[in-house]
Order: sequence, then C-alpha cells, then structure tokens
Amino acid sequence: MAEYLTVPATQVAKIPEKLSFTEAAALPLTGLTSYQVLHDVANLQPQERVLIQAGAGGIGVLAIQMAKRMGAFVATTASAENADFLRQLGADQVIDYRKTDFSQVLHDYDLVFDTLGGRALQDSFQILRPGGQVISISGVQLQHSRNHSSWGF
Repeated sequence: MAEYLTVPATQVAKIPEKLSFTEAAALPLTGLTSYQVLHDVANLQPQERVLIQAGAGGIGVLAIQMAKRMGAFVATTASAENADFLRQLGADQVIDYRKTDFSQVLHDYDLVFDTLGGRALQDSFQILRPGGQVISISGVQLQHSRNHSSWGF
C-alpha cells in the first residue's frame, strides 16, 4: 500500500467544505447506485410515477433528486419528521410509514425503487400498473428456523 497515489485530475474532485471524508467517500456509491437503478436499469422517463422507499436514507435522498430531475412524479416513504426536507429535495408525495401503509394509498406506479426488502418489497408489487417494475437493492433474506432454512420475505 502506497502512502501517496497519483491519478489523473479528471478522476478526482475536491471534497465539499461541509462534508467529512467519510460522507464524501459515501457519495459515489450512493449516487452511482441511484443513477444505475433509475437510468440504466429502469430507464425512467418523464411523467412516470416512481415510489422510492426510505426517502431519507442515503440512497433515497439522492434518488429523489435524480428522479425529479428526470421529470418523474416522485413518492417516497419516510417518517413525518423528514417530510419537509424530502419535499424540498423534490418529493411530490411523502407517506409517513408509521401511520400509513403505502400499498393502500398508491396505485398505477411505473416503478418502485425498493431499498428495504421484506414486507415493503412484497407490498410493492400491489401498487404497480400493468408492465410496471420493482427494482430492489435489498436482496433476498435468508430465514432460519430449527427445522429448515428457506429463502423468503
């Protein structure tokens, strides 16, 4: 391991003054993940409707802004404490997951960007329009019991 490393200037950026080294190091991963899901995999188009789960999380904060910039209608789940912040980022609808089941109030969505897995992932399929898609980055969870192991939600 080298103490110093030389790279082309086009491959680096100055850390914004308000960010720590840890926060700045996290941005490329969360930003690239959001971009790849919304642009490369989902091919999100203007006027499409997208639900971004856990909008106040690292992925959600960036995904909301990207989806809005792409011209989508953006809904998200979060606690009530984060609603104003998420609306400032571009969320059109913020659903307080503590009080409201998103699968009971949303319908005809083109895309669900799932970051939670489990029950949220399972319920995501209920709000899709025909041909809509769910893209999850949470992975399938392995459940264990005394008698067997199984894949499931």
